[in-house]
Amino acid sequence: MAALDSNQKAVVEHRVDNSNLKPISLDSQQAAPGALFSVISPITVELSPQSSVLSPIPVVLSPKPDWRIWLPAVLLIAVALVQISLVKTAGLGPWKGGGFGMFATTDGTATRHVRIFVEAPERSEELDIAPSQEFAASRAELFPSDSMMGGLARAVLVREQRYGRPVQSVRLEVWRTEFSPGSLEATDRPLRVFTLYADQTAHDPR
Repeated sequence: MAALDSNQKAVVEHRVDNSNLKPISLDSQQAAPGALFSVISPITVELSPQSSVLSPIPVVLSPKPDWRIWLPAVLLIAVALVQISLVKTAGLGPWKGGGFGMFATTDGTATRHVRIFVEAPERSEELDIAPSQEFAASRAELFPSDSMMGGLARAVLVREQRYGRPVQSVRLEVWRTEFSPGSLEATDRPLRVFTLYADQTAHDPR
């Protein structure tokens, strides 16, 4: 490693008073050929002390909470209460109307079915669900309300009359399959019975 010759000099000025740190100046002549280091230009570093006075921390007051932030939670609770009420009182399937509690039961589309019966003079038989009535039948199975059951019964009545078959009344039965807790034995029981007469008067014996 080459050393700096005698012609090189480095001047370091470092003066300190009570309140400020003065600039530190580094200067050097051009290094001799072969020198390991050379200082091309002076370097000046300015140092100043930090203020001893702390700046005040701004205080931001939170705005008054907006009632609208609670709206999603309130709506969710309302939907849950209505759905649970319809499940208990109107036969709504737990998988519909919000799905609260759906994973805690087997009561769904696979365990419900609807049966259709038509009555007329010299005629009494059970009908299969027509392809055009499958959607209405599925809705009646999962939510056997007056509107759902009545819609399916009217569709059956109109179809029978269109094909010239006598019909005096249409009776719908929604059945649900239940399983015993211990043996898991399957048992079908009627969930609701609904009757619509040809004079458009509905009779619901429940």
